[in-house]
Amino acid sequence: MRRVLFACALLCWPLSVQAEDSLKLHVALAAYMAAHGADLSTTMYCLGAQTCREVNPVFAPLTRQPFVAGATKMGVAALSSWLLLRAHQRHPTLTFWLAVGGATVTSAVAVHNMTSGRHQ
Repeated sequence: MRRVLFACALLCWPLSVQAEDSLKLHVALAAYMAAHGADLSTTMYCLGAQTCREVNPVFAPLTRQPFVAGATKMGVAALSSWLLLRAHQRHPTLTFWLAVGGATVTSAVAVHNMTSGRHQ
């Protein structure tokens, strides 16, 4: 967890977000998508090991079918990334920080899933 936060801090330190698609936005969106992939894999792993349960009431019924769960989770992540990229033209700073915040929170969830799977 510390490494993820440190990496986000290093990416954001000399922040100069511009109206055009910046490298920083693309890095933040890549981190956002990677975090969703990590969340998906750790969730499915600990569900399979029966060491956790899905607390999202919308996503919980889908976890009985891993393909549907994966397609839905990554589809929602891709759609939200596309929406952030599209909104970046009008709100560059807001969309950048939303991507960073989403990556951070989703990474924390993946780390929580990973530790839940180990300790139970």
